[in-house]
Amino acid sequence: MNAFRLSILATMVMASVCVANARQQYQECTSAIASNFNGTAIAEGNQIWFTSVLTVKGLGASKVNLFVSDASIAFTANNQNYNIKVPSSSIRLSPTTTLATTSFAPLFPPILGTGWKTDLPLTGLAGKD
Repeated sequence: MNAFRLSILATMVMASVCVANARQQYQECTSAIASNFNGTAIAEGNQIWFTSVLTVKGLGASKVNLFVSDASIAFTANNQNYNIKVPSSSIRLSPTTTLATTSFAPLFPPILGTGWKTDLPLTGLAGKD
């Protein structure tokens, strides 16, 4: 079984929580997360799954929509640099949502294309509420 050493400096640009005036309808944010997995052998044919975590604070009682676009993961494997674009995301936190769901579907607004659509309740989620 072949294996290669994967040197990953994963930089994922994603929406980060920004401090914004509650009256603002739009706030643009940029964030980068760096991780280093040097020396980790990954067997040929195996896959790596990249995930992300979002913490939103200061929510009121109204629906909130968050959009993540133009995200990518950059890494090096076998001395070859890769920069992989990842799908956009639409995250809706709503007082009428009772069950957290995620699907891969066409997003709104349409400029986001097809990506991860997540609906979440405003409260009651595991982790930080």
